[in-house]
Amino acid sequence: MNTTIFGLKGIRSFVACAGLVAFALAAGAASPALAQDDYAVNLAQQAVRERIVRENGGSQSSVNFGGRRRVETYAAGGNRTGVRGEGTFARDSSTRRQRFTYDAVVNTRNGRVQSVNYNFAGDVLDDDAGGGYDSNVPRWLVGTFRGRNPAGGRQGVQVDVIVDSAGNVTVVHPNGSRETGTYSNGQFMFASRPTWDVTRSGRDGFRATTRRRTEDFVRISGGDYDGRPGPGSGRVPNWAVGTFRGMTDSGESELTIRSDGSATSRSLRTGESFYGTYDGRTLRFDWGDYDVQRERDGIRTINMSNRNDQTVYRRERGY
Repeated sequence: MNTTIFGLKGIRSFVACAGLVAFALAAGAASPALAQDDYAVNLAQQAVRERIVRENGGSQSSVNFGGRRRVETYAAGGNRTGVRGEGTFARDSSTRRQRFTYDAVVNTRNGRVQSVNYNFAGDVLDDDAGGGYDSNVPRWLVGTFRGRNPAGGRQGVQVDVIVDSAGNVTVVHPNGSRETGTYSNGQFMFASRPTWDVTRSGRDGFRATTRRRTEDFVRISGGDYDGRPGPGSGRVPNWAVGTFRGMTDSGESELTIRSDGSATSRSLRTGESFYGTYDGRTLRFDWGDYDVQRERDGIRTINMSNRNDQTVYRRERGY
């Protein structure tokens, strides 16, 4: 009588399944650890920034960190995580940047920074030479943008992001609440949120990446990019400002163009809204770019990739 329960193939399958389960458990355990590290880094860097400004003058944007490639975390015992790295400090635009190193310990259970230490390295960086710490905010990133929060829930809640030329970042949530951070070296850094890696997306927006997801943001007002006037520059003609309705391939749609260059397209069938921009020449959404022509008291949109794709919108109201 054959007394083998699994057989050789069954044993191999069992071992393989056990290995997969162990790998999945390990991967699941690693994700909270990474999130905890991000949490500690953000709190530590904010504490370092506040101390340097308090003791040396300047503003929040005077202190810049070199991104995650210039920071490391280490276990400091218990619920504490140590964070050390380097950055640069310039009190104002008339002084050159000076390099510093720092070390801080964060209690990740209660969010308290238990120790903060920093030391200036003594070398002054030549801004013209770069020095690896480009703290200047690029022109294309200055303004107000709209997109889904890459650090939010599974679907990502739509938020507005405001970036000024000093590197101050404000995230405005649908309920009106706000959180603030700073821009440095291609990153948005917040005290209580994961860091966003920021890159340019198209001509009018940016792409934000966290460990959870990547989301694209479109400009809705302000700023100057590519040396050309952006939304809010007064380049939107009066005849294009207002709310219009027209029949598209997916049903009747409501299109709103504002004088600041922000645009919203809303499906009257599903109620879903999409956000874009209009610079007086081109109407842009994620799915395409359109010429806009005057059509009596309304407008006509023409798909720049397929000029046979045209929609006539009648004016519903002014804006």
